[in-house]
Amino acid sequence: MSLRNIIFVFFFSLLLVLIQSAFLFQSFALILFLFVILYNILEKPRSLDGFFAGFFAGFWLDIYTQLPIGTFITTMLLLVYITKYVLKKYVGIPSFS
Repeated sequence: MSLRNIIFVFFFSLLLVLIQSAFLFQSFALILFLFVILYNILEKPRSLDGFFAGFFAGFWLDIYTQLPIGTFITTMLLLVYITKYVLKKYVGIPSFS
């Protein structure tokens, strides 16, 4: 978990929320859901950066919606956990390091 990755995820998720709220009204959370899933698939299996990606994506969605704070944070963290569980339990991703 490097600070550079956390800052990148913070600002990239903000950019995705701004693009999504400006241009894609019908599928509001779809871009961030895909970002969180892809980030977790492409990161190292033991890394916890995906939880930061899920937290920040959920945070920005909570800020830009009228739902109670914590709704999307909980949803995104649950999505990260399920993605990591499925990748660990059922999918064998080779590591090239």
